[in-house]
Amino acid sequence: MDTIVLGVLAGVVLLNGFASLRVLRNHPAPPAQRILQLAMIWLLPVVGAVVCLSFLATAQTSDAQELDREAFAENVSAYDDTHHSAHDGCAPVGADSSDGGGAGD
Repeated sequence: MDTIVLGVLAGVVLLNGFASLRVLRNHPAPPAQRILQLAMIWLLPVVGAVVCLSFLATAQTSDAQELDREAFAENVSAYDDTHHSAHDGCAPVGADSSDGGGAGD
């Protein structure tokens, strides 16, 4: 029985320690937020650790998606710049052509 209790206690301490390290390494978070997260981890042992780890995972996912959006926007603008410079003087799509060969003629 004592072995089970010690095992569970060791597991909780390891989980809380892991979650605490992740919170402390979360550099973009303000210090007050990190202190509150640490308090939640140690005052609500398992629940606090799971909630904080979930929060950190969500924040990292949204940061990665934001980076993807920025990279996409940069690629689009670079494509537009090269595309437009290569086709300067071309008539835009849908513009009337000067050859008079329209479908309704």
